[in-house]
Amino acid sequence: MKKNIIIIFLFAHTILLFGQKQEDVNLLETDNTWRKEIFNFPIPFAKEIDFEGIADVRFPKGWEDVKSHNFWSYAFGWNISLNKKLTEEALEKCMQIYFDGLMNVVNKDKKKEIPNTIALFTEVFNSDGKISYKGKIKIFDAFFTKKTLLLNVIVDYFYCKQKNKSMILFKLSPKKMENDLWLDLKKIKFRNNICSLTLYDKK
Repeated sequence: MKKNIIIIFLFAHTILLFGQKQEDVNLLETDNTWRKEIFNFPIPFAKEIDFEGIADVRFPKGWEDVKSHNFWSYAFGWNISLNKKLTEEALEKCMQIYFDGLMNVVNKDKKKEIPNTIALFTEVFNSDGKISYKGKIKIFDAFFTKKTLLLNVIVDYFYCKQKNKSMILFKLSPKKMENDLWLDLKKIKFRNNICSLTLYDKK
């Protein structure tokens, strides 16, 4: 059963980019225990997020296991066609559309009405093209628990002048920010010199 759930999740996230192999795209740096999935925009389950670009999603071991320390903790980076500041309102809207779409795709009980996602973010840093946000996202976990789940989130936004693109890094976990799990999440970062690299450059 768990295997089937994971396959559904990966199918929803995995749209290979222009025929390239997944290992050819590396936006993020994680150790080799993290699973990687690549997909491109527009996202099939969230087409209202009107960007062009790619996403690099990273999952730690045990993220799908309710008994694991890493349950529902993961990260994803976006390289998208956004050439203006990302506001709290725009970020909240993107996350609402993203998780509403994802959970409705995964939900197998079509008679059940999935509660709407609620996302709230606050800007905590803004300097030299980098903006950081902290926030919370209340979702309905249609994958595993079939209950509402509150995710703590850190978002880092970078504007790449060389490419006229935006790089956005999301780190999410139901664990409180004080939990030591966040020490691992905070280590995840975009590749060095990501703004000057071709997306298909291998590590």
